[in-house]
Amino acid sequence: MPSKKLLDQYQQMFETKQLWFGEIKQTQDKSRNGRIKVLITDITGSDTSERALFDCIWSSPFAGATQLGSSTDEADADASQTSYGMWMRPPDNGTRVVVGMVEINAIKEPVILSCLFHSYRNFMVPGIPASNTPEGVSAASTEVNINNDIKTHNVEYQYKGNKVTAKSEKRPRSPLADALFNQGLSNDYIRGQSTSGARREDNSEVFGILTPGSRKDGNPFKRNPGHQFVMDDNDLNNLIRLRTGQGMQILLNDTNDLIYIVNKRGTGYIEIDSEGNIDLFGKGSFNIRTMGDLNLRGDQNVNIEAGQDVNIKAANNAPHPFDEGRGLGGLVDDPEFALENPATMADFVPVLTNGSVNIEGYKDVNLVGQDISLSAMPKGKTPNGALAQGLKGTITLNAMDTFRVQASEIIGDAIGRASQTANKPGLVTLNSLGVMDLRGQTGAVFNSKGPISIESNSIDIATKVTPDIIRAPAVLTPKAGPDGKFRPLTLFGFDLLPLPVPVPEEPGKQIQGVTKTGLGKKTSPAAPPVPIHDGLSPIPNKGVKTIISRMPQPEPSQSKNDKPFKGGFK
Repeated sequence: MPSKKLLDQYQQMFETKQLWFGEIKQTQDKSRNGRIKVLITDITGSDTSERALFDCIWSSPFAGATQLGSSTDEADADASQTSYGMWMRPPDNGTRVVVGMVEINAIKEPVILSCLFHSYRNFMVPGIPASNTPEGVSAASTEVNINNDIKTHNVEYQYKGNKVTAKSEKRPRSPLADALFNQGLSNDYIRGQSTSGARREDNSEVFGILTPGSRKDGNPFKRNPGHQFVMDDNDLNNLIRLRTGQGMQILLNDTNDLIYIVNKRGTGYIEIDSEGNIDLFGKGSFNIRTMGDLNLRGDQNVNIEAGQDVNIKAANNAPHPFDEGRGLGGLVDDPEFALENPATMADFVPVLTNGSVNIEGYKDVNLVGQDISLSAMPKGKTPNGALAQGLKGTITLNAMDTFRVQASEIIGDAIGRASQTANKPGLVTLNSLGVMDLRGQTGAVFNSKGPISIESNSIDIATKVTPDIIRAPAVLTPKAGPDGKFRPLTLFGFDLLPLPVPVPEEPGKQIQGVTKTGLGKKTSPAAPPVPIHDGLSPIPNKGVKTIISRMPQPEPSQSKNDKPFKGGFK
């Protein structure tokens, strides 16, 4: 409550004037209701002591709570009240405010109605835009040091294509600039750098909120970048941006027809562009899980490539029969044990009916590898498992036309099989409705520990060799050289990259399709090799040599034009 003595002392002044300018002197409030102590020199004059401070109510554009009932039940949420509204933390000491004197229950209460910006102190609001810096680059900046000789507090942005140049006084780099550098967005005025500030143009068309930011080491006079909510109506920068103080953001950009989401280190992002291309990048794993079907379809090509292994498995993980309604998402993760356990078999047999892998090509199906293995092995872990029970393990190969097998050696063993019911001897059967021709160029051996039976209507044994059967040339030939499909290179070299600690001046890097190395352009075997950066020039071959690395972005699609690396570099 304000001091009654103080209010009575200046009662006559309140009768003629209801609005006053004041300066915040103290924001600590033990009651945590947002009461703020304000000095109003137009009322108290030269008295600046604590006794001359008005204890003001901190107001909000919207606030309230549901009506209180008569119940005293401390566990019933409906018996209590629900509060709601907009809470803006009180500004720092020294901020100018507008105070109104409001009479509540015959008591005059000073209420803070609004806040005033310090003169020329609104550059950062709301989007922490870019400005010239002492390091000679444009970067997200703080307010200009007003203790220096400042010619203009404004900033102008010159657009030339996708390149934007800031023209302004030099301002200190904001820590947000380092976050944008780590994300690879230092020079990207679409996804990273911002022009959304109150000093960009007369009656700036930007609307938004910038929070004060967290205190640096608890010091109320030094703050980290605040969170920003920006709605910019400028034709060259029409967007909505929600960004945290450390750089995580959701961007909806109407000017460039783009949706972009990124984490604070740039190790994962999602982008949707105007053509409907969706790019997802993650430095770590990309994981998808659904309790239903997962369907992937491309009306053109589906390309899957792994830098190491590709693993495809149909695990027969059916919904657990004891998880009614699938409320827990339970799966049978060991179907072999479930089916072989007499106590559970009856429950699991109806659900464990899948586990097939189906691959179909309308034209061709090609398998190429250094080694290819095909195994048909019944599952079973216990002594009474499927293998011992004699269940099938069959491989069937069908061809409507020619079935050809070529190798340096072809070895077939019919070893037989033992099971609980009977022993199955090995058997080799070759059958032809036409001619069967078995021949060896240097010899042929038929060997058996038992009888050899040859049956025919007539048997001719001759020493004269009949002409060779004419066969098509061999279809298996060694594969050498490129496959003929040349994709845009996604390689880059760099001089010195001191991540994760950025430096004031970003190191020069090569940009796809821009730097004179042929990067980002279609190439062929006849094209010159892409050179590795020699390092710290101008001393040739004396710098830090680096490995050519993949650009941190999704693989280019055959159905999508090559796009330059997002953000680029200087």
